[in-house]
Order: sequence, then C-alpha cells, then structure tokens
Amino acid sequence: MINRTKKITGLIFVLLLLSSPIFAELQSPWLRVDGDSDGVCLWFGGTINTRSVKIAHEILYFASLDGFQTELGPIISLNKGKLDLVPMMGLFLDLRSGDLKYIMPQLYLYSTLDKLYIEAWNLYYIGVADDTRDFPYFYGRYFMQYSINKWLAIGPHMEYIIDIPRHREHELTSMKIGASLGMSYGKKSRLTLFLGVDTKADNHFTARITFVHKL
Repeated sequence: MINRTKKITGLIFVLLLLSSPIFAELQSPWLRVDGDSDGVCLWFGGTINTRSVKIAHEILYFASLDGFQTELGPIISLNKGKLDLVPMMGLFLDLRSGDLKYIMPQLYLYSTLDKLYIEAWNLYYIGVADDTRDFPYFYGRYFMQYSINKWLAIGPHMEYIIDIPRHREHELTSMKIGASLGMSYGKKSRLTLFLGVDTKADNHFTARITFVHKL
C-alpha cells in the first residue's frame, strides 16, 4: 500500500510538471497568507482561460503540517458575474512521508451584490491513506461582509467540521461562530480578520488573519 501511494504521489508531481505550459498562461495571479491556531498557510492561485471555460487553480502549503494541497476547477459565472460557482477537485499530500492523504471534492460560492459580499466553502475530505481512509470529514466555512465604506466591511462568520467515520455516528467536532472584518491594505491588498468562539470547545476564543495580494 505504501509503495502504491508513493507512486500516486510521484505521478501527481509529474502531471504538475507536464502542466507547466498551462500554468504559464495563468492570469490574475494572487498570493494569500493565513494565520490561525493551526499555524500558517501559504496560498498561490489564479485563473486559466481556455476557449470554452475559465478555470481556477490554487496551490497551498501548510507549514505546521508540512502539507501540500493543489486544486483545480471551472468557474461558472451566473447573474452577469454577480455569482460565481466553483466546483473543484483537490489533493492533499504529506510532504514528510510523500503520501497522498486526501482527495477533496469541493464547491465554492462567491457573490457580490452591491455592498454585500458572500463567500461559502464546502470541502469533503476523503481519506485514501492507511491512517485517513476510515476518517473522512466535511469542512464548511460561510461568511458575509457589508461594506460600510470604501475600506471597511463587516459581517457574520461561521465554520464547522463534521467527522464522518465509517464505524461510528457522524459527529460535529467544531463549530466556530463570530465576526468577519475586511479592510483594504493598499490598492491590490486586503486584510480579513475573523474573531469568534468555538461552541464545541467550551466557547474557546478563536481567530484568523488573512492577507491577500493580487500580483
């Protein structure tokens, strides 16, 4: 099983290398840094325009886990661009062992309605390694921000984790509720701050700071 997983991991990196001519045509690239109780996550992303569809691509590196994640999917724009649906498929690899840990079907929603911005994440982690196969889980993140002025927006935020183990009942293991605060940080940069509590952890304080810069 270990050898098979490592072969899959090697194949993924070969495919990434072979796809480099496509990534060379990446448009609207951006850089993102997240920091929370789980550590620091570095993001790189952008869009790839083909003749028939626009494709979103992202690469993530989780420093505390030494984990690598990549995801790809089409951007489906509705209502004259006011609503974007982005179904994606992601892969999560443990760089320490070289093992592919999860395959991740995902669905993202982004909507801008005048001064209201809405974002929704839906990720299903399907374990494919020996230590993750019996422990899939679902992660959801939803927030909205209302623009008070040109540089400040605020609104509610919620995120949760549902463990879906094969041999016992599903369990809500995390439910974080709080406020999302967005601030302009220059012409091409933005800071977002999440402050809240985890109701499944005795209302323990939780926070995240996000920096996004468009290249």
